[in-house]
Amino acid sequence: MSAMTVMGWGFLYLCCSILWLIFGFVWLVRPSFAARLSIFPVLGIAVLMAPLFLPPYRKHVEPSPIFWFYGLQAVFAALALTLVVTTIRKTSVRNATPIIISFSLVLTAFVVEKAGVNKTEVRTYSMNWTADGTAPWGHEDFDKKDGPPVVLYRRYGQGYCYDVFHSAELRRRLIESNKSQVQVEYGVTSDFGRERGYTIRSVDGLVFTDGEDHQVRLGQGAGGYVSNGFGSGSCEHKIEHNSDNSAR
Repeated sequence: MSAMTVMGWGFLYLCCSILWLIFGFVWLVRPSFAARLSIFPVLGIAVLMAPLFLPPYRKHVEPSPIFWFYGLQAVFAALALTLVVTTIRKTSVRNATPIIISFSLVLTAFVVEKAGVNKTEVRTYSMNWTADGTAPWGHEDFDKKDGPPVVLYRRYGQGYCYDVFHSAELRRRLIESNKSQVQVEYGVTSDFGRERGYTIRSVDGLVFTDGEDHQVRLGQGAGGYVSNGFGSGSCEHKIEHNSDNSAR
């Protein structure tokens, strides 16, 4: 998942990029008209990308190849914005229609995104756990170097929803607590009401990601659904709203 999606910019960023591409072809025919059409899509991309290079978000992003790829995109956006402004200043067109169209399209994309895209809901559930990789359906494989994973699971239908988590700190905390069940907090992301995925926010009060899904402490894992001892895909579409927090 890209940094853009993590920050909730996926839909709006995609719409601005598509509009920028389309208006690029219009530029070949009518540069002055296309320059005015491109104002808000290019400006939107520049504004969306700026926080990637500014605190406090920068501390959550390592200088990986994808980060530098976005940096290159930011340079192109800056060049495009310069070209747009230069073209507008050199061409005197009193018709404000292309600017209005540009603003309206980006505004529509923004409203649609805020209304139903990348919505996150926090849900908390009581789940059983093991600290040695064992589970009701068998034993989870693990690298001896990393040690056994923590298996978080709960009963759902004829099987189990589960997450296998590799974290020495969490394993030590659960063993010391000696609880039979722990509270697991999930951040469930959906688009227009359709659940797309989730992140583990915290386990027994130990926080792994914050309210904006920024990683607070290291932890790797995977999850899914097991029925009758066989994996059957992701458990994300089996999430239920339940007042007693017994289903996720």
